[in-house]
Amino acid sequence: AAIVALGLETSAQECTFSVEATAMTKSFVDDSQPSAPDADDAAVLFNAESPEDSLVVGTLKEGGLAVFNLSAALVQSIAAPAAPSVGDAPGRFNNVAVVRGNNRDLVVVSDRGLDQLRFFALGEDGLLADVSAAERPFVFSEDQAEVNVERTAYGLTAVNFKDQALAFVSQRERSAVAKLIISDNGEAGVTYSVGSVLTEFLVNSTWTPCTEEDGEEPQLEGLVVDPADGTVMLSQETVGLWKTTVESFGTEPLTLVDRVDYFGASYTREVDPEDPEEYICQYGGTLEGGNIKADAEGIALYTTGDSGFYVLSSQGANRFEVYDRAAPHAHLASFTIALGDDGVSSTD
Repeated sequence: AAIVALGLETSAQECTFSVEATAMTKSFVDDSQPSAPDADDAAVLFNAESPEDSLVVGTLKEGGLAVFNLSAALVQSIAAPAAPSVGDAPGRFNNVAVVRGNNRDLVVVSDRGLDQLRFFALGEDGLLADVSAAERPFVFSEDQAEVNVERTAYGLTAVNFKDQALAFVSQRERSAVAKLIISDNGEAGVTYSVGSVLTEFLVNSTWTPCTEEDGEEPQLEGLVVDPADGTVMLSQETVGLWKTTVESFGTEPLTLVDRVDYFGASYTREVDPEDPEEYICQYGGTLEGGNIKADAEGIALYTTGDSGFYVLSSQGANRFEVYDRAAPHAHLASFTIALGDDGVSSTD
């Protein structure tokens, strides 16, 4: 698992093309370590005064955070927190975003192990420092016992909308997204309060996707907000791409912008012979869903003035789907990332 940097042309149209990566970090796979690092999500900490000195912050799950310069060189490593007590899960940094706080940029991380958000900011030495308040609530859990069930904070995005710093966080193994209000209290640290929780997906549909475990719901991970108009895009891994807004979040029906390829198809679900607690899903018939090859993973907004594109990871096809920033968000193109004679696979 690694993180790549690329340049995306702004004249997308309905086509498929390839983008050559400009840099790649070292690999972060080491199963010999107790807390094996596993590269997952990335965000750009943009330096407006000196863009060439911008940083890329990547999550490594139990391996913590890694910070790179634009040449993909590692400049800082931050460990994930230890377990609160014996028998509890340790910190596990899943997703990362950047948002404007109180006169400073905040790096926000979803800690899947502890069901919390954690916050970092650049110090005078140019390195990230933890600026989280000592007391922060769980995002979805009532207590530590519920945290240990691991239906915790998962996907993440953050935005400053109408001078209010917000985060949207999805829940592991659940069809749920919470809206959080971020409070940057300076030296007292950064915390948040949990607002509304959106759980109404596939409300009017007679179809639901196959799940590989009993009690599991179709989860979401990729989330992004357009700061200009408050459009919220939510990527549900085995369903597709949903749209709502900051102001109507949790109060109005969602719009399904695009679907995974097997959306609506019949399927069989059989016990996995290698793991009796899991199932093997097999979809049948002609797949006539949407443009996304499941899983639908991360999503980002690429702006060009008042226009731009949403870019969605189509993990099953090792490619990215491009959608118009403007409603109704037409699908414009698909692209892959090339690495010399190789390519990026299992896009996240």
